[in-house]
Amino acid sequence: AKQGKKVDFIKRNNRVCFEVDEWEKGSANVDESFASVICYGTATLREDIEARREFFRVLRGQEPSDEQLGRMESYIGIIQIEDMTGRRSATFSL
Repeated sequence: AKQGKKVDFIKRNNRVCFEVDEWEKGSANVDESFASVICYGTATLREDIEARREFFRVLRGQEPSDEQLGRMESYIGIIQIEDMTGRRSATFSL
């Protein structure tokens, strides 16, 4: 979308962070092992056809036409990661 709270927040302050967690099930289907990464960076909102094309190619495995890409009314959010930190439990398998 080209409007909404997230878009407004990024336009006012493009500093962002996000977290990615992975859990492994142990005995009795209980979460026992984990790995977690927190990334910090800046977000850029793009609406050009090239950004949309790259999004669909890399993340969706699709190749929409220029006409389809041109009709889309949404931003593509690009995050430039500047720093990250992570941890994992001793039992997490790599």
